[in-house]
Amino acid sequence: VRAYATELLGESPGAASIRVRHADYFQAVAAEQAPHLTTERAGVALATLEQEHPNLRAAMATLLDQGDAESALRLATSLWRFWLLRGHLREGRDWLARCLATAGEAGSVLHGAALDADGVLAFAQGDFVAARERHEEALTIARTTGDLALAARALVNLGAVADEQGIPELAAEYLEEALHTSRAIGDHRAVAVALANLGQVALSLADYARAASLLNESVLAFRALGDPRSE
Repeated sequence: VRAYATELLGESPGAASIRVRHADYFQAVAAEQAPHLTTERAGVALATLEQEHPNLRAAMATLLDQGDAESALRLATSLWRFWLLRGHLREGRDWLARCLATAGEAGSVLHGAALDADGVLAFAQGDFVAARERHEEALTIARTTGDLALAARALVNLGAVADEQGIPELAAEYLEEALHTSRAIGDHRAVAVALANLGQVALSLADYARAASLLNESVLAFRALGDPRSE
């Protein structure tokens, strides 16, 4: 049925306009559902995005075919957590690579967010070298543009990579800066994430008392945010 409908659409004189409206609609769907992936509504949001995954793929393809790299990049950055949680790691990285390759403003905050997202997916694949490179690029953009939220995310992710690579002292440096930055901008979720990662690093450093304190603080922070998946 899908193939037949696609064939009929291709024969329609208004096919291009229909595809654009379709892409616009599913950009809105992704933007609406993405924030719920870190809340108690995560299950519903994941199910919705999984159900609409073929439409989201089609929307991404349309945006790239139309040369709207910025919208494609924005859609990809809305979907990275969905790709991560559902295990669509390779596909997510493929889409991000295509978007990044065609994006115009290489130094924009959106570009940095996409690089950081690709680093997270690379980390999940065990590609720590690529993950570190992506997060470092994102941090450079964040410092250049003065975007502290992006800086905090990149620093947390660099801390996770450093800890995984057996450099907990460096990880702690990144994460302490991330915690300070997150508190400065009032980003409570970023604070909770930084605390959780600092707790893991304290474990790596065999500082068990500090680990317990940090992890307990992070649990309370995630509960306050209504994010039970991250506790």
